[in-house]
Amino acid sequence: MPTKETLREKLAAIDKRKAEQLAALAAQRKRLKASLAKLEKPSKAERRLDARRKILVGSFLLDRMSASGKSPQELEIDGVRFWDWLVREGDRAVFGFPPKAGCAGVKRSMTAGAGARSSAPSSGAATERTPGDTAAIATIDAA
Repeated sequence: MPTKETLREKLAAIDKRKAEQLAALAAQRKRLKASLAKLEKPSKAERRLDARRKILVGSFLLDRMSASGKSPQELEIDGVRFWDWLVREGDRAVFGFPPKAGCAGVKRSMTAGAGARSSAPSSGAATERTPGDTAAIATIDAA
């Protein structure tokens, strides 16, 4: 028959093993979360492609506005005026717009459908890719 002391030693050994297993699982969880975050982060090529898209769309809009004699204040797409869409003070200053009242700290999502606004930071998730994106990324990488 086991004594109280041997039972306590066995319980202590079990507690120690469980604590070590728990620490190992916590470390594994931390590594997996870091790996997942790295996988969800857009690649350098994807970020460059996204920036290039924005530059090209902006260039197109500026060219068309210049050709038609329109100003940025007049730009409106799907009922959303560019004037209203710009909320950050620095962004508005680029176009000579006055600061927008009551919008301090408001952030705009930079993904597709950027008309939606949120006070929370954007998640940074990659935008959905189209079949032509892979070729475009390869072209940008080669340049």
